Amino acid sequence: MKIRLENVEAQTAMLEKWQSDLSEVRESVSRIEKDTHSLRTRLDDAEDRSRRDNLIFHGLPDVAKESAEESEEKILSLFKNTLKLNIPEDRISRAHRIGQFTSEKCRPIIVKFST
Repeated sequence: MKIRLENVEAQTAMLEKWQSDLSEVRESVSRIEKDTHSLRTRLDDAEDRSRRDNLIFHGLPDVAKESAEESEEKILSLFKNTLKLNIPEDRISRAHRIGQFTSEKCRPIIVKFST
C-alpha cells in the first residue's frame, strides 16, 4: 500500500510539473503569436511604403532578355514622345519587366520613381 501511495504521489508531482510546463508553453506561444502579428503589420506597412512611388505600364513592346536599362529607356521614350513630358533619368530609381517573357504578350514594366 505504501509503494502504491508513493507511486501516486510521484505521478501527481509529475502531472503538476507538466501542467506548469504546459502553462509556460502556452504563455510563450501567446507571446510569439502577438509578436508575429506585430511583425506582419510592420511588414505590410513597409511593403505599402515601398510600393508608394511605383507605377505599372502595360502594352509597351517586349523583347526576350530585356535589360532594366532597356526598360527604363522605353519608359523615358513613352514620357517624352507619347505623353510629351520631359522626365529626367534620375527621377527613375528602377524599371524592369514583371514575369517571364512569352512571345504571345507583352510583360508590364514596373517603375519606381525617386522622390
